[in-house]
Amino acid sequence: MDSFLGLAVPALIAAVFVVVVGGNVWGALSRRRDGSHGLSAWAREHGWYYCHGTIRVPWHDLMGLSSFRVRRLLHGRSGALWADVCHCTYETRGNSGTGSGWTHSTTTVHDIVVAAAELGGGRPGMEVHRRGLGSRMARALGKRAEVESGDDEFDRRYRLESGDPDAARPFLSPELVQAHLRDEITPWRLERGTLIVVEDGVLEPAEIGRRLQNLERIAVLLGHRGGLAG
Repeated sequence: MDSFLGLAVPALIAAVFVVVVGGNVWGALSRRRDGSHGLSAWAREHGWYYCHGTIRVPWHDLMGLSSFRVRRLLHGRSGALWADVCHCTYETRGNSGTGSGWTHSTTTVHDIVVAAAELGGGRPGMEVHRRGLGSRMARALGKRAEVESGDDEFDRRYRLESGDPDAARPFLSPELVQAHLRDEITPWRLERGTLIVVEDGVLEPAEIGRRLQNLERIAVLLGHRGGLAG
């Protein structure tokens, strides 16, 4: 009997492990298939192009992220823009220690959604992002950014960075400032004429409309008035 239990218990544990792990993997695969189906259905309904896999896009090198990959891509016309909305991943690596003094490397895969559109030339590279605690404290102690709006609330919560501050300053209009303060638009980046908005998470069909409205609104606030960029 003891020998039977000695064989049966590990077998039972292994079976439970296979069921649990297998269920999790199957669930993840099912969610992935469901997500792809929902995105392809959205694309058909709106007349957009959809593909999945490992995809190369024109703005790939602008991301500057380790092991950046576009996994799912939607491309089509949104207002006065040709836009991409993508589910992307990137990796970060780190080391963790053990009680015995050994360390081993770990890799974490992050999911993000990127919305991008080509606005054309005539605008400097610039980026608006939310200030972290350290940045807010530095500003409170007198360290000011090279580009400030003159609106104290905006300059306390956000920072605009640019390699050409004088050229970027006119684009920080009162309308853009107020749109950020009312949380009507999200942080964004403009580089080599390409507008890029990055948010954490995975691409869901229900969120595509909001992401496109956000992209269009930022483009308009930056002076894009039409002339569809291909």
